Amino acid sequence: MSRAKASPAPDRLRILFALALLAPAFLLSGCVYLRLLKLKKQLNDVPANFRVSTAEGVDVRLVNPILKPGDIRWLGIHPASSAIAGDTETWQARWVKEAPPGSGETVVYDLEVAMRFDDGKLVRVSIPERYFAYISKDLFLNLLRSTGEAQVNKAAREAEVENTAEKPGEAPPPPPGLELVRQMLGQPTSEAVDTAGNTTCHYRYTPQTGESGAKPIESTFVFDAATKLLLRLSIKLPTGKIHFNFPQPPAGNQNDADAAPARK
Repeated sequence: MSRAKASPAPDRLRILFALALLAPAFLLSGCVYLRLLKLKKQLNDVPANFRVSTAEGVDVRLVNPILKPGDIRWLGIHPASSAIAGDTETWQARWVKEAPPGSGETVVYDLEVAMRFDDGKLVRVSIPERYFAYISKDLFLNLLRSTGEAQVNKAAREAEVENTAEKPGEAPPPPPGLELVRQMLGQPTSEAVDTAGNTTCHYRYTPQTGESGAKPIESTFVFDAATKLLLRLSIKLPTGKIHFNFPQPPAGNQNDADAAPARK
């Protein structure tokens, strides 16, 4: 994260947005749609199709690469910088949060993702360690697996992902709480409380790129009125939406919603 001024709040949450890079099969038509549909099916068997390292950040290697640079650009994701060496192309994609008007916010909250293409196909997605200071890698990996079971509405260009447990009888990794997300992402572009008492925080991120066609990415967090835990995260890409739904832990088994997860 780039900062214009030092802040006590550490680098945090943006990681869930990166899932949109790996699971947008509902967005397209024709050959591109078929490639993304194949990727979605691969997510049903993560061990067979992906090599995931969590030693430093999260590094996802695609064993059977499908997506092309043009597919990623069509989704509205453009590199801030890129380089070509032989048959390898590397990207650094970056988005910066738009602060609410008059907020006086001095911290620059950003999202960065590195991508690598070999022979014209996406083979690697890397997310820096700093984004996992307070959000567990287990939650990210569980959502990645759950995306393979997403319910897709191609006509509406939307998909629903449930944060389900990998094994029956187990509980999925818990979602973050309202105050932690506010600390992680800074002040939302807008915030509201509905009649049920649920809090909605809306964030908007601007792509940092010199390429034409890039558009902002928007994210909306909805928090439960009683538990203050995340209920739903919706990410709006230029070509569609993906929604992540989080079941609430049973009463009496809830962790501190605003505590950082233990580092592994």
